[in-house]
Amino acid sequence: MERSLTLRYSATLGFVALLAGLAFWNIHSLSALHQESAYFLDLAASQTGLAQRLAAESVRLNLASDPAERTRIADTARQIAAQIRNSHLLLTGEAAPLPGYYRYSGALRALYFNPPLLLDQQVRAYLQTAQDLLAEPDPARRAALRDALLFAAMERLPEALRQAARLYRDEARTRADTLRLMGLGILTLTLGLLLGEITLVFRPMLRNMATARSNLKEMARKMEDAASTDSLTSLYNRAKLNEVLDREVSAAQRYGNPLSLLLLDLDHFSRINSAYGLETGDRLLVELALLIKNNLRITDRAFRFDGEAFAVLAIQTPLEGAVALGDKLRRLTKGFLFGSQPLTLSLGLASFRQGDGRESLLLRAAEALEQAKAKGRDRLETETAPA
Repeated sequence: MERSLTLRYSATLGFVALLAGLAFWNIHSLSALHQESAYFLDLAASQTGLAQRLAAESVRLNLASDPAERTRIADTARQIAAQIRNSHLLLTGEAAPLPGYYRYSGALRALYFNPPLLLDQQVRAYLQTAQDLLAEPDPARRAALRDALLFAAMERLPEALRQAARLYRDEARTRADTLRLMGLGILTLTLGLLLGEITLVFRPMLRNMATARSNLKEMARKMEDAASTDSLTSLYNRAKLNEVLDREVSAAQRYGNPLSLLLLDLDHFSRINSAYGLETGDRLLVELALLIKNNLRITDRAFRFDGEAFAVLAIQTPLEGAVALGDKLRRLTKGFLFGSQPLTLSLGLASFRQGDGRESLLLRAAEALEQAKAKGRDRLETETAPA
């Protein structure tokens, strides 16, 4: 009897040791998954903005007449193209092997290498067009290449890049769900063994499992945050803006709540990038994001809209209140010196109208922002009143 009990006890301890090893592997795998997926999600999400910045630099290159300025713009465009190329090589596994859950993803391979999107070919063609533009001496040919870049950056390429970012996020979530299920299976089996055979080790093992579950939830939360947060400024990203704006526009339609949208653009940011470098420009965007975030009400939301542009969604705020908020942010930014020059903001403001959707509200705010730039910058313009 004693021998039987000893054998059962030893066998159970062996199973517990095995399960503990599996639990450690599970937690370690989730931790590695979070780090890897956050990195690749950031790479994939940044490709759209970089492609549009490259197209914008091509426009500036065509407009520039001063040789020194053209050289600076061309250098900036080459840096952006190199970033896109390096990120693309990492995302397709050409620069280094991808994690298994991305490497063996049929959906990702189809997106990059199969019709109809052929994203790999699109990105390579886009970079080749940019390279040809930078090397092209003929103004007419350069203008045609510029138009080709603009068309690609505004039409098919952004949607394909956004779809790639969603696929990277979904593959990571699927892998995380699998690991979570494995973790729960390990937990269930371990508890059954402990309750049935070795009560003496039950309590410490239970504490370990509770910690593992907490880690799983925290990792899942961080992965969710990584998918909706801009990695540079820590503000919500454009995708999160679309989600929140859809929800708030629906609420405004249903309950008649006031709702205003501000688009803010840092004036002459490309000059700062050209003069001081991209790293300095990035630090400036981080500081500006913090200034905006720290001067909003608790109900307002700040987002990084695109490049040097930000968005502020003023909930339960009519046009007049949003004008006051926008002027406050503009004055605060103007008091923020960069070197010896004050920074300035151009702002466009639109408020919800009955019948509005997300796109119409965004469009009116963007049109107001363009008016502010056209009228000399460092000002706030509101939407045109309906006829």
